[in-house]
Amino acid sequence: MPEHQSPNLSLPWVSWGPYFGLCRTAGAVLILVLMVLLAGCSDDVRPQPAELEAIEPEVELKRIWRQSIGKGHDERFLQLSPFIDANHVYAINYDGSLLNIGATTGLFHWQVNLGIPLVGGVGGDDRQLYVTSVDGELIALDRELGAERWRAALASEVLAPPVAYLGLVIVKTVNGKVAAYDANDGSRRWEYSATEPPLTLRGSSQPLVFREAVLVGMSDGSVAAISLQDGQLFWEESIATPKGKTELERLIDVDGNIVIDGSALFAVAYQGRLAKLTLFDGRPQWSVEVSSRTSPAVGSRNVFVAATNGDVVAFDKVSQQEVWRQSALAYRELTAPVSWGDYLLVGDLEGYVHMLAQSDGRFLARIRPSAEMIAVAPDIYEDRFIVLASDGKISAWGIPASEDIAQN
Repeated sequence: MPEHQSPNLSLPWVSWGPYFGLCRTAGAVLILVLMVLLAGCSDDVRPQPAELEAIEPEVELKRIWRQSIGKGHDERFLQLSPFIDANHVYAINYDGSLLNIGATTGLFHWQVNLGIPLVGGVGGDDRQLYVTSVDGELIALDRELGAERWRAALASEVLAPPVAYLGLVIVKTVNGKVAAYDANDGSRRWEYSATEPPLTLRGSSQPLVFREAVLVGMSDGSVAAISLQDGQLFWEESIATPKGKTELERLIDVDGNIVIDGSALFAVAYQGRLAKLTLFDGRPQWSVEVSSRTSPAVGSRNVFVAATNGDVVAFDKVSQQEVWRQSALAYRELTAPVSWGDYLLVGDLEGYVHMLAQSDGRFLARIRPSAEMIAVAPDIYEDRFIVLASDGKISAWGIPASEDIAQN
């Protein structure tokens, strides 16, 4: 069935906008009610995930280190993205803990507990780390030992990591606001508001700063460029149009991150399109129908999308033509694809990470860092990639150059 004709959504990622901001516990109840209602209307709300077929590995992947940081998202379907910088991995648990792990060794450096559930992942700059709480707070901590510096009240919950740039900390809340806070004291510098649809996916695009603009995907199917200085709108371009009669059919969130490639940017919408826009004015260069709630990835020749139905698809960056499609991971709730040299990495709902060839999409390797879902795309750090699973298991993997790679 064509993707644009059916919601085929993973229901734990849906939020009923007007009520979700009132009570976060109620959000989970409404999701459950929605699942029950849909189950009563259809015997096939979502197809079963494809069974994995055995592959003959062409690339050897070895674990460099592994650790457990706690319970992870604690079965709340959160994407708790870590922040990796200067040989440190900073990661959070929903229970309120923030941990500092060596990216090279996997050894713990310090751990703090903020006493409040954390969501949205970790952001940072050269001095501080930034996390957000389930109660809508932005919290700044010292990078050296994790000492808390300040807290600032937000307009609503944040489900994507904060972004720090030139003394500002920028967040996007689930009620459609993008705001900048002073990194020194947490005072709000500006706020941009967008109109949110009544029903949205439970997720959010992370702001991306490029020169004087903040680029971000919106729940109405648009991409916005906002002034870094004062929050005024530079331009806005819609990459999806609502279709269908029901609110489910009309979901068109841009929840994946914007990706810059030279003078262009790529963005993809759920039940919408993958679009290539000019970076400075948002003018469309091309678009192609595909549905995804994750970020695209860009390689040397192609742009890659993990579609809602589990297909991994490569499109030529210039011509927009489909280059290849890998359909063996159907409905396995894939993470955003990640470009790593000539390879493409993608995680799934059973804790596997699949390595594909960027040239033709064939499977090159498969590992299983965890028995639980991998909701966050792997992070590339130097010669390795780091995987954080939803159960709090974190590990680093690489292609061995010798037999000297240590394993814990």
